Amino acid sequence: MFCHAHPTARAGRKCYACGKPLCRACQMKAHRHIFCSEACASAWRWKDLARKTDRRLKSPISRWWMVAALLLLGGAFLWMGRFLLREFVIPTYFPPAPRRAPAVEVPLRWESDGPLMTAQGKSPGDGALLFARPPAAFAWVPVRRGPFSLPCPSSPRRPERAFFLSGEALDFAPDLARGPADLPLVSLTFDGGSLRGEADRILALLREEGVRTTLFLTGDFIRRFPDLVQAAREDGHELGNHTDSHPRLTTYASTFTQATAPGVSAAFVRDELGRSDRALEAATGRGFAPLWRAPFGEHNPQIRQWAWNAGYFHVGWTWDSLDWKEEGNGAAARSAGDMIPRFKAFEARGPAALNGSILLFHLGSHRAQEVQEILIHLKARGMRPVPVTALLAAAAVGGVQ
Repeated sequence: MFCHAHPTARAGRKCYACGKPLCRACQMKAHRHIFCSEACASAWRWKDLARKTDRRLKSPISRWWMVAALLLLGGAFLWMGRFLLREFVIPTYFPPAPRRAPAVEVPLRWESDGPLMTAQGKSPGDGALLFARPPAAFAWVPVRRGPFSLPCPSSPRRPERAFFLSGEALDFAPDLARGPADLPLVSLTFDGGSLRGEADRILALLREEGVRTTLFLTGDFIRRFPDLVQAAREDGHELGNHTDSHPRLTTYASTFTQATAPGVSAAFVRDELGRSDRALEAATGRGFAPLWRAPFGEHNPQIRQWAWNAGYFHVGWTWDSLDWKEEGNGAAARSAGDMIPRFKAFEARGPAALNGSILLFHLGSHRAQEVQEILIHLKARGMRPVPVTALLAAAAVGGVQ
């Protein structure tokens, strides 16, 4: 028997895969066998693996292992789907109608306030006003006990009354990530944590453009920059609570899940919100609007319910400017020129992508120029910047002029 490649050389072995006779020079050892080429060795390896797998699958024990593996895989997909829905799907604005406790009717009277009109009345407690909107949706506006004045863009529809429900009467934890998608309104919101950055320039820009918006401030920010906070109050900006010390309320930083962090309780949340509110009252003579935003965007229904019971309605955002990721901020850094293309990509999602949007910026950033460009662009597109409460109230009256 002679080699298939060298007819004059005597063959001592055969290829384990194809059976061709091989001389010593043509023999290739792989997988503890002799082959004529790498192609034969690879083909045999896959066939051998398939034979072994088939043999194992025919075993009753292997079948049970396969069932267990499929169950585990299905559970993992369900968990990931729940996580993705919770983290990335924008919550619907309108919650279900309340099913417990009777509502208290509250008369409303309307007054003109420049480009806005205000709904005035007296709330019997801390909670929310409920406005019915046809056909079957509801709009909620948080209020505090006593007289209230809710700003709203001018509208042909002005309800003469609303219905008050206390925080304990509601069976959901409010979370606003977007206003009504059928109205050309947008809210620019600014978080103030501990840095001043270009806050003075941003306030001057808003004053020059005649824009009133919502600022979410920590107690630390208020104590550091009382002059800036007083100026914001005098300019008519709405002030929301951003907690006192900007703590992490969930374990998201370490586990990537919004599980309540150790040590965070109803008393802890109430204390953080209360200390910040007292700091603002000491600086300006008045407390916060009944709005709050969780530090780092870390919250869950339980934490929101604790804040709601303390008199605060949670406000998230529709689009994050990421303006805090400035040059020199390590691997997370983003250039100043990155913000505008990202904003235009968000706008390009659909013809009404901007309607009801809540945009997130930071007072401690150095992106005032980009904020101005976005503001000019919004006005050119016919969008009307309003505070968050005005966004809520506009949903209540169901239209703008």
